[in-house]
Amino acid sequence: MAGPVITVSTRRSVADHGRMARRALEAHGVAQLAARTFSQRQRSLLMRVGRHLADDSRLSVTGGPHPDGYSYVTVYPADGPRPGFFGEPRGMPDS
Repeated sequence: MAGPVITVSTRRSVADHGRMARRALEAHGVAQLAARTFSQRQRSLLMRVGRHLADDSRLSVTGGPHPDGYSYVTVYPADGPRPGFFGEPRGMPDS
């Protein structure tokens, strides 16, 4: 996976984060948003953004907590290959 990781901010709306994710998706083919796992407000916002993006049938949305202390939401085109996550090869089937 290549491209920036967007850290969600509780100062921005779900729609703002959705627009940022869509811009990253257009530019890099994948968008990844992150929140500190221990921050309930930030993690809740991240999950709301993920649900907002999942409403678009053209997108695949996956994610969850990671051992590095962050929770991630990754967005990629539904008709494209699945990006590789944290060292795994690209194109792996969704589990």
